[in-house]
Amino acid sequence: MTLACRGARSADFTVRNGSDVLVGVMLRCGTTRVKVLQLEKDAVLGMTITAHSPADFAYRVSRI
Repeated sequence: MTLACRGARSADFTVRNGSDVLVGVMLRCGTTRVKVLQLEKDAVLGMTITAHSPADFAYRVSRI
């Protein structure tokens, strides 16, 4: 999973599988973070991204 943010401040990313939080991270905009997770075949991911000021954000999920 790759998380990225561009803008004036930061963005908070929370990734869940059901009610379990897999990743909770605050990124300063302008940085990219790569997080590798092993997921069950039936995992259903939920993403929540919040920013306190205007920001562009992105995420990408791919298999390795």
